[in-house]
Amino acid sequence: MESSSSLISELPQNQRSVNCSIAPMMTSESNRPFFIAVCTEVICELDPLTIAELFDELDDQWTLIDGLANVHEVEFNKSMLMPIIIRGWDKFRNYYNITSNPLMSFTYVGNSIFLIKLFNGSTPNNEYPRYHTLTTSCLKDLTFEVDMPDTSPITSKLILPPAFGIFFQTINHEYLRVCGGSNTITICKLVFKKDVKSNTRTVIITRGWRSFCFHNDISPKSLLQFKCDSIMAKNIIFVQKVYRRY
Repeated sequence: MESSSSLISELPQNQRSVNCSIAPMMTSESNRPFFIAVCTEVICELDPLTIAELFDELDDQWTLIDGLANVHEVEFNKSMLMPIIIRGWDKFRNYYNITSNPLMSFTYVGNSIFLIKLFNGSTPNNEYPRYHTLTTSCLKDLTFEVDMPDTSPITSKLILPPAFGIFFQTINHEYLRVCGGSNTITICKLVFKKDVKSNTRTVIITRGWRSFCFHNDISPKSLLQFKCDSIMAKNIIFVQKVYRRY
């Protein structure tokens, strides 16, 4: 009998089911781009970091192949800020008789083709991937809200709030790859300006910022949400306009 850590994709077709055990830990089997997702009922959220790096070579039609060479065609919504699988997802879940929210790995092999593995067990919210909108993990992505200055035209720099600036001082990146709603990446420079009298540093996004605002329809007085992973191992950050809460 298969253990609770068995891969669904390796089970015979008449045994493809999900039990209630905790999903096992997983690691990549190669140096290829790799991420973990949760097979939730309506949509499948994807890792924005991986999608941003692969974006230019990804089509909206993906091919998913499991360990038994079963092939599934699904549709990707072509979004950097909120990448998801849309059409074909219901059919995919039904094929494997998925009735809960198991974890699933995606390994990219090129030409919009991903090798997939499904893992037994329903996943609690605190074990959802860090990027998922429903995760309660202590490692979930960080968000910072920043008000755009009320100046027109938009200036070529953005002074960050103190807490946001302190975060950037800890991760020590000189440049950012800033992703926006236009599904483009803009390279922006970070400047750390020290005030000798107060012994504090102001962090400023400079070169590239005005271009990013232009291509993403960002105007004066906009409220922006910056989102990144908590350790920011890569210099990728996502920025979108959000509605103000009054």
